[in-house]
Amino acid sequence: MSEGSETLLTRRNLGCALTGIFWNLGVDTIPSRRYSTSRQGTGRSPYMHQKMSLRDAILVAAGGIVREQGAAHMTLDAVSAKAQVSKGGLLYHFPSKEALLLGMIDRLIEYLESLRKAEEDKLPDTPGKGLKAHIRAMALIDTRVSSVLPALLAAGAQDPKLLEPVKAVRAKAAEVFCSRGISKEFAAVVSLAVEGMWIAEVLGTDRRSLKEQQSVANELLRLVEEEELRLSEQGARHKT
Repeated sequence: MSEGSETLLTRRNLGCALTGIFWNLGVDTIPSRRYSTSRQGTGRSPYMHQKMSLRDAILVAAGGIVREQGAAHMTLDAVSAKAQVSKGGLLYHFPSKEALLLGMIDRLIEYLESLRKAEEDKLPDTPGKGLKAHIRAMALIDTRVSSVLPALLAAGAQDPKLLEPVKAVRAKAAEVFCSRGISKEFAAVVSLAVEGMWIAEVLGTDRRSLKEQQSVANELLRLVEEEELRLSEQGARHKT
């Protein structure tokens, strides 16, 4: 069975579960009672569950404001009120709005890396394993997480320092993609294609159905498999 033959809808169930764990976006997406958001009578923020720290609860509240009202409304006072934590408690973890935005970006990176790692664990050990996992993971990103992206991009345009963690992660990923013979140029073409499809959907410039997204992802996976075959044949010729 080809890596692309598994249905995108089936794999998005995993994406939704990971979204619930990382972002607490709905109890229905979380596969275990240990992640319950019910904390009645504890005096803690309603955004906190048993495995969530106060810092995480603040990030969840901030993401909720961005999704529901837009980035312009994400002030420290608004986040403090939504998370139902004191202003001092908020400032202890995030002394400025910029620090809070960096925290949201770090959380998004952690979420995306968890998706990629989960997909990588399913794949055989081939030269294009990392690139294939990246293609598959990008198709799993939950739309509730994607809705925060425009605000983060806008913030990054105003303050480029906010995007430094993203640049670092992309540079590290590029090294992984090319660590076993895949050329930098080939890895860039494939990774930018799948990332571009996601960003275009988030920005609303190119809407595709799940079936259409899967078709594009499958085509990219096919290209990676063809490149793996080419590398294998090239290696065999060098041995003779």
